[in-house]
Amino acid sequence: PIIREEDGLAMSSRNRYFDKKSRKIAGQLNEIMFETAKEIANGADIKTITNRAIKQILKAGFAKVDYVALADSQNLKLLFGSLEPAQIKTARLLIAAHCPASEAQKNSKLVRLIDNCALVDND
Repeated sequence: PIIREEDGLAMSSRNRYFDKKSRKIAGQLNEIMFETAKEIANGADIKTITNRAIKQILKAGFAKVDYVALADSQNLKLLFGSLEPAQIKTARLLIAAHCPASEAQKNSKLVRLIDNCALVDND
Protein backbone atom coordinates (compact mmCIF):
# COMPACT_ATOMS: atom_id res chain seq x y z
CA PRO A 1 0.00 0.00 0.00
CA ILE A 2 1.00 3.59 -0.62
CA ILE A 3 1.78 5.52 2.56
CA ARG A 4 0.67 9.12 2.31
CA GLU A 5 1.47 12.38 4.06
CA GLU A 6 -1.29 14.11 6.01
CA ASP A 7 -2.46 16.00 2.90
CA GLY A 8 -2.40 12.86 0.74
CA LEU A 9 0.93 13.30 -1.06
CA ALA A 10 2.69 9.95 -1.39
CA MET A 11 5.54 9.70 1.12
CA SER A 12 8.93 9.83 -0.53
CA SER A 13 12.49 10.76 0.32
CA ARG A 14 12.16 13.29 -2.52
CA ASN A 15 9.67 15.32 -0.46
CA ARG A 16 12.57 16.70 1.59
CA TYR A 17 13.60 18.82 -1.40
CA PHE A 18 10.50 21.01 -1.08
CA ASP A 19 10.21 24.29 0.74
CA LYS A 20 6.81 25.51 1.91
CA LYS A 21 5.90 27.00 -1.48
CA SER A 22 6.91 24.00 -3.59
CA ARG A 23 5.42 21.56 -1.07
CA LYS A 24 2.05 23.26 -1.53
CA ILE A 25 2.35 22.72 -5.29
CA ALA A 26 3.36 19.08 -4.83
CA GLY A 27 0.41 18.44 -2.52
CA GLN A 28 -2.01 19.18 -5.34
CA LEU A 29 -0.88 16.20 -7.43
CA ASN A 30 -2.83 13.62 -5.46
CA GLU A 31 -5.94 15.84 -5.33
CA ILE A 32 -5.99 16.07 -9.12
CA MET A 33 -5.24 12.35 -9.42
CA PHE A 34 -8.10 11.23 -7.14
CA GLU A 35 -10.59 13.58 -8.80
CA THR A 36 -9.54 12.34 -12.25
CA ALA A 37 -9.88 8.70 -11.16
CA LYS A 38 -13.35 9.38 -9.78
CA GLU A 39 -14.49 11.00 -13.02
CA ILE A 40 -13.19 8.11 -15.13
CA ALA A 41 -14.88 5.59 -12.82
CA ASN A 42 -18.11 7.53 -13.32
CA GLY A 43 -17.90 7.12 -17.10
CA ALA A 44 -16.02 10.21 -18.29
CA ASP A 45 -14.02 9.92 -21.51
CA ILE A 46 -10.48 8.83 -20.60
CA LYS A 47 -8.65 10.97 -23.16
CA THR A 48 -10.65 14.09 -22.33
CA ILE A 49 -10.23 13.70 -18.58
CA THR A 50 -6.52 12.79 -18.66
CA ASN A 51 -5.81 15.77 -20.95
CA ARG A 52 -7.70 18.00 -18.53
CA ALA A 53 -5.68 16.57 -15.63
CA ILE A 54 -2.44 17.44 -17.43
CA LYS A 55 -3.64 21.03 -17.82
CA GLN A 56 -4.66 21.16 -14.13
CA ILE A 57 -1.26 19.84 -13.01
CA LEU A 58 0.55 22.47 -15.05
CA LYS A 59 -1.79 25.20 -13.82
CA ALA A 60 -1.10 24.08 -10.23
CA GLY A 61 2.57 25.02 -10.74
CA PHE A 62 4.23 21.85 -11.99
CA ALA A 63 6.89 22.45 -14.63
CA LYS A 64 6.30 19.34 -16.73
CA VAL A 65 4.00 16.32 -16.90
CA ASP A 66 5.48 13.05 -18.15
CA TYR A 67 2.16 11.23 -18.24
CA VAL A 68 -1.36 10.84 -16.91
CA ALA A 69 -2.50 7.41 -18.06
CA LEU A 70 -4.90 4.64 -17.22
CA ALA A 71 -3.63 1.06 -17.10
CA ASP A 72 -4.83 -2.39 -16.13
CA SER A 73 -3.24 -3.22 -12.77
CA GLN A 74 -2.69 -6.86 -13.76
CA ASN A 75 -0.59 -6.29 -16.87
CA LEU A 76 -0.09 -2.48 -17.10
CA LYS A 77 -1.70 -2.44 -20.55
CA LEU A 78 -2.91 1.08 -21.26
CA LEU A 79 -6.67 1.52 -21.36
CA PHE A 80 -8.55 3.79 -23.74
CA GLY A 81 -12.13 4.49 -24.75
CA SER A 82 -14.95 3.30 -22.56
CA LEU A 83 -14.31 0.80 -19.79
CA GLU A 84 -16.16 -2.40 -18.99
CA PRO A 85 -17.25 -2.74 -15.33
CA ALA A 86 -14.55 -5.37 -14.72
CA GLN A 87 -11.89 -2.98 -16.07
CA ILE A 88 -13.00 -0.23 -13.70
CA LYS A 89 -12.31 -2.56 -10.77
CA THR A 90 -8.75 -3.32 -11.86
CA ALA A 91 -7.71 -0.05 -13.53
CA ARG A 92 -5.14 2.28 -12.01
CA LEU A 93 -4.49 5.90 -12.85
CA LEU A 94 -0.76 6.58 -13.23
CA ILE A 95 0.81 10.04 -12.97
CA ALA A 96 4.34 11.41 -13.25
CA ALA A 97 5.10 15.13 -13.07
CA HIS A 98 8.00 17.44 -12.26
CA CYS A 99 7.54 19.89 -9.41
CA PRO A 100 9.84 22.84 -8.64
CA ALA A 101 12.21 22.14 -5.76
CA SER A 102 13.09 24.43 -2.90
CA GLU A 103 14.75 27.72 -3.81
CA ALA A 104 17.73 26.57 -1.74
CA GLN A 105 18.10 23.30 -3.66
CA LYS A 106 21.00 23.98 -6.04
CA ASN A 107 21.60 20.57 -7.66
CA SER A 108 18.04 19.71 -8.57
CA LYS A 109 15.67 22.38 -9.72
CA LEU A 110 12.82 19.93 -10.38
CA VAL A 111 11.62 16.92 -8.41
CA ARG A 112 9.92 14.12 -10.34
CA LEU A 113 6.90 12.81 -8.48
CA ILE A 114 5.09 9.62 -9.40
CA ASP A 115 1.81 8.37 -8.00
CA ASN A 116 -1.05 6.05 -8.82
CA CYS A 117 -4.46 5.10 -7.53
CA ALA A 118 -7.32 2.73 -8.20
CA LEU A 119 -10.43 4.04 -9.91
CA VAL A 120 -12.50 2.53 -7.14
CA ASP A 121 -11.49 2.17 -3.51
CA ASN A 122 -10.30 -1.43 -3.60
CA ASP A 123 -6.85 -0.93 -2.03
